[in-house]
Amino acid sequence: MREITLHPSLTGTSRFISVRERVRARDEPPPDSYAVGSPSTIALGLEDILTAFGGELPPLIDPSYLAAYSTWLGSGDIDWSLALGPRGLAAAVDRWRRKVIPIVEEAEETGYVETLVRGRRILESLQPIRVNETRVRSLIDGGAPLASFLPARGSTAPPVRYDHSTKTGRLKVIDGPRVLTLSKEHRSIVTSRYPGGRILSVDFVSLEPRLALYAVGRPAEGDVYEEMARKMGESRARTKIATLSFLYGAASSEGVSVDVRTKVREHFRVERLREAILACKGRNAYGRPLHIEDERHLIPHWVQSSAVDVCLLGFSSLAERLGPLADPLFLVHDALFLDVPPGNIQRVSEITAEGVNVSPFGHFPFSLNGLE
Repeated sequence: MREITLHPSLTGTSRFISVRERVRARDEPPPDSYAVGSPSTIALGLEDILTAFGGELPPLIDPSYLAAYSTWLGSGDIDWSLALGPRGLAAAVDRWRRKVIPIVEEAEETGYVETLVRGRRILESLQPIRVNETRVRSLIDGGAPLASFLPARGSTAPPVRYDHSTKTGRLKVIDGPRVLTLSKEHRSIVTSRYPGGRILSVDFVSLEPRLALYAVGRPAEGDVYEEMARKMGESRARTKIATLSFLYGAASSEGVSVDVRTKVREHFRVERLREAILACKGRNAYGRPLHIEDERHLIPHWVQSSAVDVCLLGFSSLAERLGPLADPLFLVHDALFLDVPPGNIQRVSEITAEGVNVSPFGHFPFSLNGLE
């Protein structure tokens, strides 16, 4: 059963409102409609659904009431079941539901809510990041923007929290260490909590071009760029530049001829790809609306948005297979960073070498890399 889940003492802030799956024991009494759950049980933020489907999360409590009570009590943590009374809170929840439920139902009809729930499993499993505090502080003194990595206590920074509020659904950090802007040269600040352990990154190999080729019935098993270059009679370097320019919507590719760009478009069967995308009726491969305003962005936005969901679904599946062998720490685009105890490194390497199958496309290979 899918329910609106609220925490009664904290409903003044939207982050404690969610849609989640709730399984009740047969003898468990029906839950109170406005006092169900707790912050720790939230599995899917409504912000992600409403942003994807063109809405905004409305306030549960009238902002003027919230301001007045916060001023009067000197705190924003208000138990609205006491402040408004059961009937008043029930009425507020009912008004809120009438605004939100139609958007959630639309999202569920496309199947995208299920994709979000499955894909967010990897985000919910992320662990606090252990850092070398001395090195972090020395880099900050040198001008590096690493303040978000400073641990509140001990040597552990808080877990990273993401949302999907960008146009394509690409993740952005909303709380915790700003890992998306952490330069490669500074990644060594992240350390293993296990003696002799290692921080490893699992990367999708050529995610976007592989996905686009699947979409037109041309699966690539090995090195996508090498295979394309061989068939086109071009260098791998020029082929890769032209491919990324095509998939990211660049008008031209520096140092790459029109002939190479034409061959790339032919290899991706651009008209067939466009037809497959148009058949999705303005949504990505999983049902997320694309909100495309410029025809030139049709292919890039569809490929990039679908790739985000492939990435989250794939890493969620991988994390389930790894189980206790490794601790997921954070994601940077199409890479997942793991903290691996020394005795598990070989097994983690074997599992990641198998890659992952993600429906409706197919098999996606991984590469495993260390930070050193």
